[in-house]
Parts: sequence; structure tokens; C-alpha cells
Amino acid sequence: MNTDNTLLNAVIGAVATFVLSFVPFSPILGGAVAAYLEGGDTGDGVRVGALSGAIAALPALGVLFLLFAFLPFAPDVGVAAVGVAVIVFIFVVALGYFVALSALGGLIGEYVRSDADGSERSSGGSEQLSGGSEQSPPADREFETTTGKRNEP
Repeated sequence: MNTDNTLLNAVIGAVATFVLSFVPFSPILGGAVAAYLEGGDTGDGVRVGALSGAIAALPALGVLFLLFAFLPFAPDVGVAAVGVAVIVFIFVVALGYFVALSALGGLIGEYVRSDADGSERSSGGSEQLSGGSEQSPPADREFETTTGKRNEP
């Protein structure tokens, strides 16, 4: 993971989420942008995508915070308590929406980047990569191209 640019990439992804907010599920696009810029492996893409979503959620959460400012003027204590509970619930759902969808976008962005680079993604298992060209089968197992019969040595 390129840690010196992670925060910058997350901020760029958050700005992309904000600019594309007219598109449904825009946090996916913002997380994908952040992960594409970040590079690295799948975990890095998800991490920077989630960070991008947390940053993108700040303006929405700021609006909810402003709603808290008007609750003390509620006509009844019960109304204020229910209002606080509803706003806290909306706060948690909004944060989850932004972070979860941006993390999904980070996974997609890392996939697109690794696919565009032609590099292998780490799958968590022990993968053996071939280092050269394909080996041809032994001569006694080769088939004749026109008849489909085996060539005998």
C-alpha cells in the first residue's frame, strides 16, 4: 500500500462521490476511483475505498448535526428524545451506506486496475505462476494436425 498517497486518493474518491452524487450509488464510483488511484492488492483497495466513503459521508453527517441544533427547540421532551433517536439511526445508516458502498467500489476499482495492468491479483492461496512460454507435449503424444492420429516415433 502506498501510504503517502492513501489519504489523497481517499479525498479524491470522496470528491468524486460528491460530484457524482446525482448518480444512484455514487459511493461505489468514488470508492472505485480511490482504489484505482491507490493500486496495491485487494485489501488496499477495500481499505482506501472505505476511507473514501467515510470522508464522503462528512457533508451528509454535517447536515444531520445541524438537525441536532434545532432539537432543543422541540415543544416537548418526548418529541426531542424521539428526534434524537431518529437522527442517530439515520446517522448510522448514512455512514454505513457511504462506507460499505465505497468499500465495494474499492474492490471493483482494484479489480479494474489489476485487470488493466495485466498483473495477477493475490487470491490468498499459494499460486504458482508460469515463468515462460507454454511447453509442448512430448513427441510421442503429439497428434497429426490433418488426420488426428498419433505420430509414432
